[in-house]
Amino acid sequence: MNAIDRIYGQLLEQFPTERITTTQAAEAVGLTRGVTSNYLSKLHKTGKLIKTGSRPVYWQIKREHSAFDDLIGSNGSLSTNIQLAIEAIVYPRHGLPIFITGPSGSGKLPFAQAIYHESIRRNVLSTNAVFKLIDCANYKDQVGTLKKEVAKCEHYYSFRYRDRGGLHIR
Repeated sequence: MNAIDRIYGQLLEQFPTERITTTQAAEAVGLTRGVTSNYLSKLHKTGKLIKTGSRPVYWQIKREHSAFDDLIGSNGSLSTNIQLAIEAIVYPRHGLPIFITGPSGSGKLPFAQAIYHESIRRNVLSTNAVFKLIDCANYKDQVGTLKKEVAKCEHYYSFRYRDRGGLHIR
């Protein structure tokens, strides 16, 4: 492994989502600012880093766009929930069931849609998978009817077409 790859590995480990200056990178990897600047420029040319600003220049690890990136709080208050959702999506075989709760207006639907789109992006769901919305408020005193509706959706989308589909219950 050459020096540039080692620096990239250290930056990926220490600053996976943060923008950092050349000086911060140099301090983190234990090299001079000049040498670090040269290595960071080479990483930028290979497409591994994003370079923004000037005096100071900021560097950031380039990563694939995620369906969660457009959610407010994706790099802050939602980051733990997003990580848990990704773990549930990529869990071996067919992912894990995800149950989303929260008060009205807290962003459950956009979060569920992001999970759905991220599942498609990661090829866990097929591109023709269906996102079905069931509003639980319509079944407030009819739990049996709600269970039948969910079972009908699961049967219809999972067994009839032998394709994995998305289901969101609210």
